Amino acid sequence: MNMDLKALIAKITGKNKEASAGTAKKKNNSVSAFFEKNPTMKYVIAVIAVVIAVAVAATIILSSKKSKPDLDTNVSVNANDAVEVLPQIERDRGGEYEGKDPFVENILDGAKLTGIYETYGYKSATLQTTLKSYTLYEGDTVGDSDWVVSEITDKSITLVSGDKTKTFSK
Repeated sequence: MNMDLKALIAKITGKNKEASAGTAKKKNNSVSAFFEKNPTMKYVIAVIAVVIAVAVAATIILSSKKSKPDLDTNVSVNANDAVEVLPQIERDRGGEYEGKDPFVENILDGAKLTGIYETYGYKSATLQTTLKSYTLYEGDTVGDSDWVVSEITDKSITLVSGDKTKTFSK
């Protein structure tokens, strides 16, 4: 009876319950049971984890040190391979006409009509000057000049500046 009283007090206070619950979990847990039967496996698994971590780190370090191929900076481009892409309105011709002052000469000196296009019912023309190439629609001005596109036909473009008129044909 004395034993039953101690067990009853332990049950009421919960002291024995925590101790018995911990041992019950250990016994019921299959992982704990495995490590109890094979205590050296704790060390083997730890060593395997370290080896894997070192292998991953080494792979990352070595893959980042691979040399990337050097780009050949001495590439020559054939001028015939160059392509001008529309709809860029104004294209600078680079240093092709160095030494000419665009503010002194008439913007239309040496200009030529290089193309006429129709898209969605609107005609546009590409006018090539000595310094730039312009894609123009009716009503547009040529660069910063006073020349305004008055008409674009299938074969020509007409520009007006005050009382002066210039027509360029294909």
